[in-house]
Amino acid sequence: MPIRRVVTGLSPEGRSTFVIDDQTPRSLSWKPGDEPNLAWVWNTESLPSVPHDNSDPTPALVDFFPKPNGSRFMIETFPPGFGVENVEALSQTMFEVMDAGGIRVQMDKSEGGDHATSTIDYGVVVSGQIWLVLDDGVETELNPGDCIVQTGVSHAWQNRGTTPATVAFVIIGANRTAPVDGAPPS
Repeated sequence: MPIRRVVTGLSPEGRSTFVIDDQTPRSLSWKPGDEPNLAWVWNTESLPSVPHDNSDPTPALVDFFPKPNGSRFMIETFPPGFGVENVEALSQTMFEVMDAGGIRVQMDKSEGGDHATSTIDYGVVVSGQIWLVLDDGVETELNPGDCIVQTGVSHAWQNRGTTPATVAFVIIGANRTAPVDGAPPS
Protein backbone atom coordinates (compact mmCIF):
# COMPACT_ATOMS: atom_id res chain seq x y z
CA MET A 1 0.00 0.00 0.00
CA PRO A 2 1.64 3.25 -1.07
CA ILE A 3 1.76 5.86 1.67
CA ARG A 4 1.30 9.47 0.64
CA ARG A 5 3.22 12.02 2.64
CA VAL A 6 2.58 15.76 2.62
CA VAL A 7 5.25 18.06 4.10
CA THR A 8 4.89 21.79 4.64
CA GLY A 9 7.56 24.47 4.58
CA LEU A 10 8.14 28.07 3.57
CA SER A 11 8.14 29.55 0.08
CA PRO A 12 10.91 31.96 -0.97
CA GLU A 13 8.45 34.71 -0.03
CA GLY A 14 8.18 33.34 3.51
CA ARG A 15 4.64 31.94 3.09
CA SER A 16 3.41 28.49 4.06
CA THR A 17 3.60 26.03 1.19
CA PHE A 18 3.61 22.33 0.41
CA VAL A 19 7.21 21.33 -0.26
CA ILE A 20 6.66 17.57 -0.62
CA ASP A 21 3.59 15.67 -1.78
CA ASP A 22 4.62 12.16 -2.77
CA GLN A 23 5.06 8.61 -1.54
CA THR A 24 7.43 7.73 1.28
CA PRO A 25 11.00 7.53 -0.10
CA ARG A 26 12.20 4.64 2.11
CA SER A 27 10.42 1.33 2.61
CA LEU A 28 11.28 -2.34 3.09
CA SER A 29 9.48 -5.65 2.62
CA TRP A 30 10.36 -8.75 4.66
CA LYS A 31 9.71 -10.97 1.61
CA PRO A 32 10.67 -10.07 -1.97
CA GLY A 33 7.67 -8.97 -4.01
CA ASP A 34 5.47 -8.27 -0.98
CA GLU A 35 3.96 -4.91 -0.14
CA PRO A 36 6.25 -2.87 2.15
CA ASN A 37 6.15 -3.87 5.81
CA LEU A 38 7.97 -0.75 6.92
CA ALA A 39 7.81 2.76 5.49
CA TRP A 40 9.65 5.77 6.88
CA VAL A 41 7.65 8.97 6.56
CA TRP A 42 10.16 11.38 8.14
CA ASN A 43 13.17 11.43 10.41
CA THR A 44 15.39 13.84 12.30
CA GLU A 45 18.86 13.15 13.67
CA SER A 46 18.84 15.85 16.35
CA LEU A 47 16.51 18.35 17.96
CA PRO A 48 14.84 19.97 14.95
CA SER A 49 14.52 23.67 14.22
CA VAL A 50 11.43 25.19 12.65
CA PRO A 51 10.58 26.24 10.13
CA HIS A 52 12.26 23.39 8.32
CA ASP A 53 14.70 24.16 5.49
CA ASN A 54 12.52 22.30 2.91
CA SER A 55 15.05 19.48 2.44
CA ASP A 56 14.05 15.83 2.77
CA PRO A 57 16.15 14.00 5.40
CA THR A 58 14.42 10.63 4.95
CA PRO A 59 16.37 9.22 1.96
CA ALA A 60 19.60 9.61 3.99
CA LEU A 61 18.24 7.58 6.95
CA VAL A 62 20.88 5.13 8.23
CA ASP A 63 19.96 4.22 11.83
CA PHE A 64 16.61 2.52 12.50
CA PHE A 65 16.43 4.04 15.98
CA PRO A 66 17.27 7.70 16.59
CA LYS A 67 19.88 8.94 19.02
CA PRO A 68 18.72 11.27 21.83
CA ASN A 69 16.57 14.14 20.49
CA GLY A 70 16.28 12.49 17.07
CA SER A 71 13.00 11.09 15.78
CA ARG A 72 11.43 8.66 13.34
CA PHE A 73 7.91 8.63 11.92
CA MET A 74 7.14 5.27 10.36
CA ILE A 75 4.31 2.97 9.41
CA GLU A 76 4.86 -0.73 10.14
CA THR A 77 2.70 -3.62 8.98
CA PHE A 78 3.02 -6.85 10.94
CA PRO A 79 1.94 -9.87 8.85
CA PRO A 80 -0.21 -12.63 10.39
CA GLY A 81 1.98 -14.85 12.57
CA PHE A 82 4.57 -12.09 13.15
CA GLY A 83 6.38 -12.73 16.44
CA VAL A 84 4.47 -15.98 16.98
CA GLU A 85 5.92 -18.40 14.42
CA ASN A 86 9.63 -18.85 13.67
CA VAL A 87 10.58 -15.81 15.74
CA GLU A 88 14.34 -16.31 15.49
CA ALA A 89 14.21 -16.85 11.70
CA LEU A 90 11.98 -13.79 11.24
CA SER A 91 14.31 -11.66 13.36
CA GLN A 92 17.30 -12.79 11.30
CA THR A 93 15.44 -12.05 8.04
CA MET A 94 14.43 -8.59 9.28
CA PHE A 95 18.01 -7.72 10.23
CA GLU A 96 19.32 -9.02 6.88
CA VAL A 97 16.72 -7.03 4.89
CA MET A 98 17.43 -3.85 6.85
CA ASP A 99 21.18 -4.32 6.51
CA ALA A 100 20.81 -4.86 2.73
CA GLY A 101 18.66 -1.68 2.62
CA GLY A 102 21.38 0.33 4.37
CA ILE A 103 19.58 0.53 7.73
CA ARG A 104 21.49 -0.19 10.98
CA VAL A 105 19.54 -1.60 13.92
CA GLN A 106 20.92 -1.16 17.42
CA MET A 107 18.90 -2.46 20.35
CA ASP A 108 19.13 -4.76 23.34
CA LYS A 109 17.94 -8.18 22.14
CA SER A 110 16.81 -11.11 24.19
CA GLU A 111 14.89 -14.34 23.62
CA GLY A 112 11.62 -14.78 21.73
CA GLY A 113 11.60 -11.43 19.93
CA ASP A 114 11.84 -9.37 23.13
CA HIS A 115 13.85 -6.22 22.68
CA ALA A 116 14.42 -2.86 24.34
CA THR A 117 15.46 0.42 22.76
CA SER A 118 16.67 3.74 24.13
CA THR A 119 13.58 5.46 22.78
CA ILE A 120 10.09 6.61 23.66
CA ASP A 121 7.73 5.14 21.07
CA TYR A 122 4.27 6.56 20.41
CA GLY A 123 2.03 4.30 18.37
CA VAL A 124 -1.52 4.09 17.13
CA VAL A 125 -3.01 0.92 15.64
CA VAL A 126 -4.35 1.80 12.20
CA SER A 127 -5.76 -1.61 11.25
CA GLY A 128 -5.77 -5.22 12.42
CA GLN A 129 -4.90 -6.54 15.86
CA ILE A 130 -1.47 -6.65 17.51
CA TRP A 131 -0.41 -7.99 20.91
CA LEU A 132 2.15 -6.14 23.01
CA VAL A 133 3.95 -8.67 25.23
CA LEU A 134 6.19 -7.63 28.13
CA ASP A 135 9.22 -9.58 29.37
CA ASP A 136 7.29 -11.10 32.29
CA GLY A 137 4.65 -12.53 29.93
CA VAL A 138 1.99 -9.93 30.69
CA GLU A 139 0.33 -8.87 27.44
CA THR A 140 -2.45 -6.78 25.97
CA GLU A 141 -4.37 -6.94 22.69
CA LEU A 142 -4.44 -3.68 20.74
CA ASN A 143 -7.10 -2.84 18.15
CA PRO A 144 -7.64 -0.01 15.62
CA GLY A 145 -7.54 3.35 17.37
CA ASP A 146 -5.68 2.04 20.43
CA CYS A 147 -2.60 4.08 21.34
CA ILE A 148 0.70 2.84 22.76
CA VAL A 149 3.42 4.64 24.71
CA GLN A 150 6.42 2.31 24.87
CA THR A 151 9.00 3.68 27.34
CA GLY A 152 12.19 1.79 26.48
CA VAL A 153 11.35 -1.41 28.38
CA SER A 154 11.73 -4.95 27.06
CA HIS A 155 8.79 -5.99 24.89
CA ALA A 156 7.73 -8.00 21.83
CA TRP A 157 5.09 -7.59 19.12
CA GLN A 158 2.87 -10.49 18.03
CA ASN A 159 0.21 -10.64 15.35
CA ARG A 160 -1.93 -13.64 16.31
CA GLY A 161 -4.69 -12.67 13.90
CA THR A 162 -5.35 -13.69 10.31
CA THR A 163 -4.96 -10.21 8.80
CA PRO A 164 -2.02 -7.78 8.75
CA ALA A 165 -1.79 -5.30 11.63
CA THR A 166 -0.61 -1.79 10.75
CA VAL A 167 0.74 0.59 13.39
CA ALA A 168 1.90 4.19 12.92
CA PHE A 169 4.88 4.99 15.17
CA VAL A 170 6.68 8.16 16.20
CA ILE A 171 9.95 7.21 17.90
CA ILE A 172 11.96 9.75 19.93
CA GLY A 173 15.57 9.07 20.91
CA ALA A 174 16.09 9.10 24.69
CA ASN A 175 18.86 8.79 27.25
CA ARG A 176 18.78 5.43 29.07
CA THR A 177 19.09 5.93 32.84
CA ALA A 178 18.33 2.38 34.04
CA PRO A 179 19.52 -1.01 32.81
CA VAL A 180 17.27 -3.38 30.89
CA ASP A 181 17.56 -7.08 31.78
CA GLY A 182 20.84 -6.48 33.57
CA ALA A 183 22.41 -4.59 30.65
CA PRO A 184 24.24 -1.35 31.49
CA PRO A 185 22.59 1.96 30.54
CA SER A 186 23.46 3.07 26.99
